Amino acid sequence: MGRVTTVVVCLMLGCRTTADLPKPVNEEPLPDLRIKKVEYRQLHRQQLIRRSPRDPVLAKLEYEFVLQIENIGQRNLQEPFYISVSRSLNDYQQYLYSHHIRINDEHRLLETGQVTRFVLRVDLDFPPPGTRLSHYPIRFYINTEGPENSTGYPTLRILERNYANNTFELQIRF
Repeated sequence: MGRVTTVVVCLMLGCRTTADLPKPVNEEPLPDLRIKKVEYRQLHRQQLIRRSPRDPVLAKLEYEFVLQIENIGQRNLQEPFYISVSRSLNDYQQYLYSHHIRINDEHRLLETGQVTRFVLRVDLDFPPPGTRLSHYPIRFYINTEGPENSTGYPTLRILERNYANNTFELQIRF
């Protein structure tokens, strides 16, 4: 009768027996990159010439971004990879990336738990005339998923523990 009582109590409390527990998966240690912090500064503003009188006057804003990328996985990483960037309001709103920058070509070692700084220069499309914005949204994406990525740009495949933490959003102040 003691066994029946234990089983009933376990069923009520949601206890699990060793037979009910999922078997551990033999996962190999993988790196896992995430953008920890982004710092930026505006370098200059460039006026672009209109192609026709009907085209709006456009401007490009050149920014320098310092990305602090942390390896929160269980394995070091030394391979180059891509950072994809949304460069316009249209890109940002439609979750597109129109600029892809290959980084870590010097094969720096990104050790587990280490934060590594990478400097990127990006030209952003200035908002159309009449748009009143005090902040400009931009999205960065550590693009390591290879051909399966959502950008449509062919990139390098690096196995990571988790791809869901590869996006970082930032609001640039004008």
